[in-house]
Amino acid sequence: VRINPFLLTLEVDDFRPAEANGSPIASVHRLFVDLSATSVLHWAWVFSDIAIDGLDLHVVTDPPGQTNLAKLADVLRGNKPAAADPSSAPPRMLFGHVELSRSSLTYTDLSQPSPASATLAPIDIRLDQVATLPDRTGKYAIQARLPGGGTLAWRGTLFLRPLASQGELAIDDFKPAALWTFVQGDVRLAPPEGGVTLHTSYRFDFSGGRPQLVLSGGNLRVAGLALRQPGAGQPLLALEKVAASGVGLDLQR
Repeated sequence: VRINPFLLTLEVDDFRPAEANGSPIASVHRLFVDLSATSVLHWAWVFSDIAIDGLDLHVVTDPPGQTNLAKLADVLRGNKPAAADPSSAPPRMLFGHVELSRSSLTYTDLSQPSPASATLAPIDIRLDQVATLPDRTGKYAIQARLPGGGTLAWRGTLFLRPLASQGELAIDDFKPAALWTFVQGDVRLAPPEGGVTLHTSYRFDFSGGRPQLVLSGGNLRVAGLALRQPGAGQPLLALEKVAASGVGLDLQR
């Protein structure tokens, strides 16, 4: 850990918190935080730059159904319930540039009869001028490789106060079989073949306390889909290609 009190910077290398039994919670190759002296002028915490390289996050749901991150949060709060005050404003913060690179997220579910796990890697996220100050808009861009080899690209604008976002979402060649272990106990089918591609515009708004989501102009394509019973050679359903354009969704309607 290196702190420069004159430049207001913090740098942490090779940070690896773990549970008491040694199970990893997360690891960070490098964390760099640059706190701007203009925080006094904005009457807010202003971070000129935050760079996170090589973050590997491990989320595990135990048999009772609680995640390791939730248990860690309880410990940090002294096992007191989180105080929920909808009227309280979030801390005033402004992030000039935030970048997450070469990172991964692994989720493991131990709450079902057959444990299941999936990993997103690599993940790259970029945020610019995102703030909790009222009516301040920022930009974001997310790129990730999905389990099974598909890709995700997600970009647009982001308001944190009130919470709202709009932009473009592109999922290319997502393999449903990569997540089949999470539902195989409820569906008596072998892992499905094929890939799904979805490109759409979206608008999300939570300013009124109710989530509002609108998808518009979407293009959906499913290729090489095949569903079989376990051990069967002949598929129950086989589709070479299904395509739809102009797909829309309004969550409220």
